[in-house]
Amino acid sequence: MCKWVGHEFATQDCPNACSAPASTANRAVYRRSEDRLRRMVGRRESRHPRSRRRASRAANIYAHIAFPQTAMKPGLPAKPYPRWSRLCKKFAAAFPPERHAGMGLVVAVSGGADSVALLRLLVDIWTAGPSTHRRSISVAHFNHATRGTESDGDQRFVAKLAEDLGIEFNTRSAEDWVADRACLVADSPASGSPAIGFPTSEEQFRRQRYRFLRECVASRGARYLLTAHTADDQVETLLHHLLRGTGPAGLCGIPARRPLGEDFLLVRPLLEFRRQALRDGLEEIGQAWREDSSNDELVYQRNWIRGELLPLIRDRYPLADDAILRLVDTQSRWQQALREQAQQWFDAHVRILPPGVHVRRGPVAPAVLGLAIGMIWDRLEWPRQRLAKFHHQLLWQLVCSPSADVAPDRNREANRAPVATDLPGGIRARVLADEVRIEPTRRNGPEEI
Repeated sequence: MCKWVGHEFATQDCPNACSAPASTANRAVYRRSEDRLRRMVGRRESRHPRSRRRASRAANIYAHIAFPQTAMKPGLPAKPYPRWSRLCKKFAAAFPPERHAGMGLVVAVSGGADSVALLRLLVDIWTAGPSTHRRSISVAHFNHATRGTESDGDQRFVAKLAEDLGIEFNTRSAEDWVADRACLVADSPASGSPAIGFPTSEEQFRRQRYRFLRECVASRGARYLLTAHTADDQVETLLHHLLRGTGPAGLCGIPARRPLGEDFLLVRPLLEFRRQALRDGLEEIGQAWREDSSNDELVYQRNWIRGELLPLIRDRYPLADDAILRLVDTQSRWQQALREQAQQWFDAHVRILPPGVHVRRGPVAPAVLGLAIGMIWDRLEWPRQRLAKFHHQLLWQLVCSPSADVAPDRNREANRAPVATDLPGGIRARVLADEVRIEPTRRNGPEEI
């Protein structure tokens, strides 16, 4: 039987096999013959005896030939890879190179199937364009060093993949990261600095990783950071938000784009792709990936949702994923309209004066103020994980109350001191005349990991 090896035919134990020439012209002849054979054999609707005889004769002539598969190279795949071709077309529509190529990209690659597919899709699509597109791509991998040799293997795998694709590679280990930050804390004159150590929760792992990714984007002068979140991650995120408690913003799931500081943009171009479709595409082109054994540890909430809860839901509601994704899309549209109103109110009433902010008092809808508060916290990079609905209500009363007498004040003195309330993260809000000032009560030392 014939098999394709590189760009040549190799025959094994096939006396009738023809040796295919290696020239470009002869390979084109074989390709045209293959296309002709497929057209002739596929004409089942034709009942003319001559057509059936031609198809049968062609099938007998070419039965011993295994037509070549396109070699796995960066660039748009040919017909033998139908699944990967569909993924490439969909990705090109979601993230067209002509809009993003001139500003620089950093791709976060863990070595898993999703991130490997993101990198391969990006390179295959962009290689079809100008050569400068490839030079604008950079790979970033953060080694959390939580799985010993397995974590090191992930790092080596991503480094080799980037080398094979001709892409710049950036990496850092959590051990080096912790050591560097410990030196910074030791050299800092601030007293009472927090201890530096390894993360102990999913959120701390995430914060550590994104600090490194932001450093990569800044050091390279790039504009975009790409991550490989998929539609399956969207479903898991919404369920996670519902179970822990969330508001309208949490029902929007993972945004496709969001600012990463003032100069960078975080982009998730795979949010409309299903995880299994990406894996099928990688298998089709022969691209390997790494499996993270910690994904099977149900102690992590996301792993429990993925491995235990979602299978039960899908058994009872087979279309649950589609229903959840429709909810995310609808809620995102509503939230976007509300966000535009909040942005208008923010521009008219808020002045950012580091280290705090001044908010002009006046009537405002609670939903609009809630989004504006999120904008304030994000702009000043204050943590808002512990900012609950109760705190939003307090801030709304401070901003909207006609006088200090109406606003809640747990610290009011007998001489009618300005209204003030404490917020999570060492933040304090107080009423002064016609504005509310929100600022940290102490200068924050080095960030905790």
